[in-house]
This record gives sequence, C-alpha cells and structure tokens, in this order.
Amino acid sequence: MEGKMKKSAVMNTLKKKIREHKYKFTTQRQVILQAFLESKENHMCAEDVYEFVRDNNPEIGLATVYRSLELFTSLELLKKLDFGDGRSRYELNDHNLAHSHYHLICLKCGKVIEFSYDFMNKMKEKIKHFSLLTVSTLIMAVGTYFFKFTNNFTFGGITGLAVLVADKTSISASDFSFIANMLLLIIGLFVLGKKFAAQTAYSSILLSVTLSGLERIYPMSHPLTNEPLLELIFAIVLPAIGSAILFNIGASSGGTDVIAMILKKYTSVDIGKGLLASDILFTIAGFFVFDIKTGLYSLLGLTMRSTLIDSLIESLNRSKYFHVVCSEPEPICEFIKNDLKRGATIVLAQGAFTGDDKYIILTVLSPNEAIKLRNFIKAHTTGAFLLIS
Repeated sequence: MEGKMKKSAVMNTLKKKIREHKYKFTTQRQVILQAFLESKENHMCAEDVYEFVRDNNPEIGLATVYRSLELFTSLELLKKLDFGDGRSRYELNDHNLAHSHYHLICLKCGKVIEFSYDFMNKMKEKIKHFSLLTVSTLIMAVGTYFFKFTNNFTFGGITGLAVLVADKTSISASDFSFIANMLLLIIGLFVLGKKFAAQTAYSSILLSVTLSGLERIYPMSHPLTNEPLLELIFAIVLPAIGSAILFNIGASSGGTDVIAMILKKYTSVDIGKGLLASDILFTIAGFFVFDIKTGLYSLLGLTMRSTLIDSLIESLNRSKYFHVVCSEPEPICEFIKNDLKRGATIVLAQGAFTGDDKYIILTVLSPNEAIKLRNFIKAHTTGAFLLIS
C-alpha cells in the first residue's frame, strides 16, 4: 500500500513538471514514465521500455518511445546514461524520487549494479579512518624508535617502562614493548570485550610490530646525532602528533590506555591522575637507572608532551566563525549548503551610513572550508565582505 502511494505521488510530481513546461501529459507519456516506476530494471534503454509497455499498449511504437525519452531528458525528468556499450540508458533524475548512487558495470556481461552514495561515503570514511590510524601509528613508531629508545628517555607509558627494562635485562626496548602490548591487548579482549579489540588492536599491533621490525631492519646502538636536546624535540613531537591524531578520531595505541579502561570499568579511580602518576614514576626512575642529565631530559619531555598533545588536538578541531555581509545571500548560502555541506543563518540588517538593507550570513567552518568560501565570494560576488573570528 505504501509503495503504491509513493509511486502515485511520484507520478503526480512528474505530471506537474511536464505541464509546467507547457507540454501535454498524454496517455503514452504516462505509460512510458510508469515503466520506470514499475520495472525491476532501473537502467532501461529505449528498446527495454518498448518491450515493457507494448503488450498492454500496442499503439505505442518504438519511435514514440524514443521521442518521449528525449523529451523527458530535455525536461530533466530522466537522466541519460552511457555505459560504453553503444546503447543509451535512462533513469529517473529527480533527487527526491530516486536515491543518489554510483554504477558498477561488468565489462563481460554488461550487468549494472547500483551502489548508493551512502554506501560509498561510508567506505570512504572507513578508508580515511584506516589511513589515519596507520599514518599516525607509524609516526609514533618512528619517533619512539629513532629518538626515544636510543637516548633512554623514560617518559610515556609502556615505551618509557621499556627503556628502563631494556637497561636492566637482555630484552630490547622494542621487544619488551611488543610483548607488553600484546599481553595487555589479550587481557583487554577478555575483560573489555570484542568492541575494545576492534578499536584498539590495529594500532597497538602495528606499533609493536613496527618497533620490532625497525630494530631488526635498522639496529641502533647509539643516537642519530650528538644533540640530545634536538633528539628530545623529535622524541616529543612525532609521538605527540601521532597520539593527537589517534585521540582526535577516538582511537588509541593501546599500552597503558588498556589499563586505564580496565580500571575505569571496575573501579572509581581517577584514571587521568593514575596514568600521570605512572608516567611520573617511570620518568623519575630514569634519574636512578641512568643519570641526572637523562632524567632531566625525560622530565622535560613528560611536561612538554602532554601540553603539545592538547594543543594539537585543539588545532585539529579549530573552526572559524564567519560573518558575511552582502546584498544577495542566495548564491553564498547555496554554496555553503550544497558544496561545503554546512548550515548557515541569515540575519536582515541595515547599513548605518547608507540605510540600505543588507544581509549577514553567519556560519562556522573549518580552516579548509573557510578558504573555499573566501575564494567563492571573491570570484562570484561583488560588494560582499567578510569578518572572520
């Protein structure tokens, strides 16, 4: 019942559009349009339409079908498609009547499969998420292995503990990180469930495997340079960038974060203070295990790391507040809605000097979107000006 009502509403909309363009809504045109609503085949050529309608409507010839399809295409009721097989196909063009989609075409049999924009957009989001996980984790691994381990900097959770353990045992810092992260990951899987593993396992495993792999591919017995302060900067900045990206997309590289999640589930312990206490403990241990100089560098690294991660996360989420003063708000608002996929508010105002009516468009955009809007306004409008905060 609902399907019939929807098809009837669609047909009424199509009828209205045809009459708006001063064409008659003849029986033949109605039957041909009905074919696109009734047929299971979403992409029909003229011959397909003719075969579909001729049994019940023998008076409709192939030439009538061709003329009608061309008319409907010119009125933008249908969309003409070329799949590279020499035959033009058609589908409903109204975005309110047919879902937006991509076409996948089998080059052997010519079969056409639709994939909705929603599906493809979800795939793009997953690929983007996976790419960010990978890049951020590899950045952390490079900073940790090349600049942190070789200088015995002890700040930063499991990798800080790994530096201490490596100095007192025969196991390397990379291998200890691998073992510790895998054990914590297994514990987290049993205690926190599969959802935890799906969110954390990839980054944790990639970080651990990359550290162990770097140790075997490029073994290091001493720092890259003789400038410990320079190396400290890279030991702070690179993992901080990786951590900021991970935190910003709601992910984690595992390690002591797993302990934090377990404590949060079963106790009322302040997790932030607990993790900070463990980081401070590992850092202070560096004074006794190594020397005062290394300990001071580690303490400086611990202080700067937390501040830098917070600043980076804030930068990643920073937006700009736009006031656009103009006489014609429609083109700008259409660009904001359709191209930038953002919302906007229009406020009617009056110039204090001229007394002319003006419009103020209020919107919030990311830095990249802000550049696009500014360029659009410069290229397509006159007399508009921007206030950005």
